[in-house]
Amino acid sequence: MRTLGIIDEDRLMLLPDKYRIAHEFCFYLHDKLAQMLVEYDLNRVQDTVADAFEKAIAEAGQEDKFEDVDLLEYMKENELIEPYRHHLVSHTIMALTSDMLHFIYEALTCLEKRKFSVAFSLLRKPLKEHLFFLSWILADEDDFISRFESNNHISFNGVTKEKRIEIIGKAIEKLHVDEAFDAETIWSIVYSKKHENGFEPTWRDYK
Repeated sequence: MRTLGIIDEDRLMLLPDKYRIAHEFCFYLHDKLAQMLVEYDLNRVQDTVADAFEKAIAEAGQEDKFEDVDLLEYMKENELIEPYRHHLVSHTIMALTSDMLHFIYEALTCLEKRKFSVAFSLLRKPLKEHLFFLSWILADEDDFISRFESNNHISFNGVTKEKRIEIIGKAIEKLHVDEAFDAETIWSIVYSKKHENGFEPTWRDYK
C-alpha cells in the first residue's frame, strides 16, 4: 500500500489506492490548520482586548459597573476603533476556522468509511461559506466588518459571481504564493454547476 505514513493504514483500506496519498495530504493540511488554531488560542490573541479591559477595570475597582456591558458596543460608542476591529475580527476568524475544520475532519473521516453522501454534504458548508468568509476578511476587512454590522444575515446573501471572484482574487493577492492560485478557477470548482471537476454537481447529486 502506497501511503505518506500520516494515517494508520487500517483507516485507508476502503479507499482506492490512487486516492490514498491525496487523502492523507488533505488530512495533513487539516492538521496543520488545527495546530495553528490551537497556537492562536493558547496565545490568547482573540482575548487581548477583553483581558486588557478586565485588567483596567480590576485596577480601577469598578468591576460592578461593567458586569453587564456589551464590550463591542462599548468600544463602538467610545470610538475605540482598533481594539473594536481586533476583538471582532479575531473572534470571527477563530469561530469560522474552528467550525470549518470540524466539518472537514468529519467529511474526510466519512470518506474513509465510504459514506459519500454524508461526506459531500459535510464539505458543502466549509468550502462554500467558511472559506469564502475567511477570504473576505483577508481581502477586505473593512467591507466585511461593515456588512457584519448591518443585518449580516441579509448583507452576506446574494453575493454575485463577479463579487465572489473579486474577493477571492484580492485574498490571493495577499498570499506569498499568489501565483499558485487563480480566483476564477477556485470559483468554478466550488460554485459552478457546469464545471466537470467541480463540487457543485456532486453536492447537487448527493442532496
